Amino acid sequence: MIRTPAMVFTASARKGSLNKKLARVASESAGESGADVTLSLIFDITGETS
Repeated sequence: MIRTPAMVFTASARKGSLNKKLARVASESAGESGADVTLSLIFDITGETS
């Protein structure tokens, strides 16, 4: 069986971020459906605010 690649990413520095939670749920669901999932959590380490 060929596993479909999938990448899920989110960018948030806040602890308990809803975006991070949703990204985890999406990646777990895709993995359970047979996808080869990479979950990437991106943090802003520059300290700059927009």
